[in-house]
Amino acid sequence: MAAATEPDTTAPVSAPRNRAVCSLLFWIKACAAVLLLLGAMALLSYNVWRLHRNAILGLNNPIIIVPGSESCTYKNNGLARLEPPVQRLMYGFALDWKNDTPSAISQRLNKIAPAVVNAWIRFDNNGFNGQSTSDINWFGYETSLLGRGTMLELTMLPIVEMSTLTTATLTNIAQICADINSKYAVPILLRFGHEMNGNWEPYGQRPSAYVTGFRNMGTILRKYTNLTAMVWAPNIGTFYPYAVSSSQQLPPAGSVDFRLLDTNSDGVIDAADDPYGPYYPGDDVIDWVGLSLYWYPETGVSSVPRPSTYVHDSILAAGPSITPLVSANFNATLHNFYNRFALGKNKPMCFPESGAPYIRNSTTTNVVEELEVKQTWWQQVLSPSNLAAFPKFKLAINFEESKVQDSYIQDWAQTFNPIVRNAFINDLTTKYKDSLIWGGSMDFACDGSVAMT
Repeated sequence: MAAATEPDTTAPVSAPRNRAVCSLLFWIKACAAVLLLLGAMALLSYNVWRLHRNAILGLNNPIIIVPGSESCTYKNNGLARLEPPVQRLMYGFALDWKNDTPSAISQRLNKIAPAVVNAWIRFDNNGFNGQSTSDINWFGYETSLLGRGTMLELTMLPIVEMSTLTTATLTNIAQICADINSKYAVPILLRFGHEMNGNWEPYGQRPSAYVTGFRNMGTILRKYTNLTAMVWAPNIGTFYPYAVSSSQQLPPAGSVDFRLLDTNSDGVIDAADDPYGPYYPGDDVIDWVGLSLYWYPETGVSSVPRPSTYVHDSILAAGPSITPLVSANFNATLHNFYNRFALGKNKPMCFPESGAPYIRNSTTTNVVEELEVKQTWWQQVLSPSNLAAFPKFKLAINFEESKVQDSYIQDWAQTFNPIVRNAFINDLTTKYKDSLIWGGSMDFACDGSVAMT
């Protein structure tokens, strides 16, 4: 009978031990991952709470606004609300707030703070078209992070005809502006219903309702704050009345609006008519006047703004860059925006949006460099000869975004490409150092006055 086999006491026991170690490591890593996730969620929650707290409480040094008080009453001393008392130009940027902030652009500019930043808000009587009051407050809060001395331009676009806007809607806007003015010490340039002389917005080329709506907004605003200025800003009228689309025609012949726009009473609305006057709401409700001004190259081709007087000529509606573009019946006197509304009415003038684009996906082989396109533009806007010729020209805002139009990527930004940005900063700090106003160099009072610091 075969002997019983003795158990092999030398058999390896490492496999169960390895499994135990692996299991322990797994649970350690799992717990660490959970802790990291909880930590990230806690940090996110804290940041949301901090932003909400700041949006509610504002700054430690707010501007106290007491409507109707002597100290907060606008003094008509020859300067408009929020007009700097010096003959220098404020420079700012219209931001893509989904991807950019005032602090970020200041960092890109080596800590130079913009004098003004722009935000876009579409609205009707139901609210802000997907945005909220908190979002608008956030624009004010983010602007305040640059420190006292930067203004916020709010471009408010009705997505309905002006005649449908209620008193409650306009009152809400006025109260939001006053809240930002006080809580964050941030003045607002309220660009209300801009480019009303064009046909691309629901309220466009409807002067009777537009004038009433703008006047209503301005009248209500004054009950709450003088730290928000009303900005009246049509589109540059060189090609007025623009190409009429099939979805939005000029007012019907014989209507009140048609008669208002047919300023020479010849039965036709064309280049001989006044592109601005029918839409002017009145001196008493307008603080600033402005024009949207861009350089538009040929479709899909990057090109340098030509001639070198393009900006100058556009302001005056006359000169070598205007003459080849207009018809024989073009009325240059009526198109001279600066003389009529800045000089003639003693209003500070601005470019509330402007720029020259570089076409990123151009199919043209002899494309000019991005730097040449954009530097030529800002050098025209900031030209000392222009600033001397137009002393009421007090603000220019660059459209600091890219957008797709006709399948072409138009890049208008001056601060993202390092080559362009470095040249821009160099020009700002050398050539134009003494002719510009930046954030941090102004202080504001509740009566709407500006002091240089």
